[in-house]
Amino acid sequence: MTKPRKSTGGQPTPAAEKLRIFTAICDAVAHGVLVREAAKEYGINPATVWKWAAEDDVLGKLYAHAKHQAADALAEEAIRIALETTNETYSADRLKVDTLKWAAAKRRPKEYGERQAVETSGEQTLNVVIRSE
Repeated sequence: MTKPRKSTGGQPTPAAEKLRIFTAICDAVAHGVLVREAAKEYGINPATVWKWAAEDDVLGKLYAHAKHQAADALAEEAIRIALETTNETYSADRLKVDTLKWAAAKRRPKEYGERQAVETSGEQTLNVVIRSE
């Protein structure tokens, strides 16, 4: 049997506050904000965010989902930059678009990664086993 928790006078428990902050950071990450920038808003070292995600399965899944969603935000940002590119901004914009595409592909390779072709050469052997019922 666990002891009842003492009232904190309306203040959130440390665990509840941690979850609130972590959820807010994950929401920002899902919208394409870097973990460093999101953590800075709460006065937290980004390493702390990664530690929390690694130590707690629920937080880890929440963080992984946020990173997965971030791929869409990064891809949309790349499209926005490409559409707004001018002759004067082409070189800088190309670097931005390539970086955003790379980051989106790392987060969701099936959706944003390059298609991989597998080629084989030489003799191949195929063994077929026929089983009767």
